[in-house]
Amino acid sequence: RDVSLVAAGSRADALRSAGIVTIDDLADWTGGVPDEWPHGDFDETVVIARAWIADLPLVRRRDTVTVQRADVEVDVDMESYQEHGAYMWGPLLDRRDGAEPQYRAFVTWEPVPTMDEARSFGEFWSWIQGVRADAHSAGLTFAAYCYSRAAEDKWLLGSARRFAGMSGIPTEAEVREFIDGPDWVDIYIAVSQNFVCPSGKGLKKVAPVAGFHWRDDEAGGEASMAWYRRAVGYDGDVD
Repeated sequence: RDVSLVAAGSRADALRSAGIVTIDDLADWTGGVPDEWPHGDFDETVVIARAWIADLPLVRRRDTVTVQRADVEVDVDMESYQEHGAYMWGPLLDRRDGAEPQYRAFVTWEPVPTMDEARSFGEFWSWIQGVRADAHSAGLTFAAYCYSRAAEDKWLLGSARRFAGMSGIPTEAEVREFIDGPDWVDIYIAVSQNFVCPSGKGLKKVAPVAGFHWRDDEAGGEASMAWYRRAVGYDGDVD
């Protein structure tokens, strides 16, 4: 129950200097911000300690959870293999009009790096921008969602640069217009704004609280790369 379990590094050192040694000490603390507190919201750290003791995965920052919604929503997941390429763009389309959400994958089954990646990326880009344009032309709002956008942004921009001029490939400026605009929503930021997360804000931590469970107990980025490696025969055998 050492305090470092909820406040690492220099924050734990500052707490110990103030006599706060355990998580319980921190949860019960009423003495204000320690003199040597280095960074971060101290009150939030106290909340994390209390949530840790109560075994709460999330604590609301406000009574009402708010997140950007739209008439037409697309959840986007990208999977890449190391730095070799993005082998899958997997959007889930939800028109929020009562129809069943529709999932489709834009994928290459050739080992990346491959020029076939340009085809799958170009098809994905054309598809999502077509859905976006159709929504706007119908007077409907549109939003595309990802979780912690750094990886998606990296491969959107990188693919535009690597395959510039090929069929269906957007310019880097077109990609930047999209990801810097209001239609590209990072749910990681929304989670950070709405919740204190004692166990972390990773998707594997947060999604189960919303009722989601993966079919595979070891689902994740590393597992996905291993499955892809087997599927495309990186080691000479194709499943």
